[in-house]
Amino acid sequence: MTKLRRYWRALIGAARMTIRGEAPPNPIKRIAGRYPKTAAWLIETVALVEEVQSAAESIDLNALTVRVNKRDQSLATLLGGVRFHAEAEYPHLLANEPAYAFLAIQGANLNDQHAVSQFMTAEVPPALRLALEKLGEHLTKFTPEIAEV
Repeated sequence: MTKLRRYWRALIGAARMTIRGEAPPNPIKRIAGRYPKTAAWLIETVALVEEVQSAAESIDLNALTVRVNKRDQSLATLLGGVRFHAEAEYPHLLANEPAYAFLAIQGANLNDQHAVSQFMTAEVPPALRLALEKLGEHLTKFTPEIAEV
């Protein structure tokens, strides 16, 4: 019964927000108070993903693939994954599972770093290579922080 109430409350809250024309809060902004350095790192990650995408405007990102962990992965898939991690998954972990969030983030981030490094070995235009290098270096700079109360 308590789950039903919770879902009902969420539905009513969503309907009220829709009627008022409001959007749900940005997940990164939700964690910025407790984890300001991590939030800044996440915002920069999203900006660097956009920079890679703009550097590759003339290239079909789905056509550019490399072998990562014994399977082919396109650059579009990689960038979508890195963006999803930064915009949704990592903030969700920090907001709801703080005990193990940084361990999970470090694990997923290492996978992203490895995939980016595989794309840097591929034949890509110099502007795209530079943007990938910036993203790869940025991903190595993640450091866990203690929550500010």
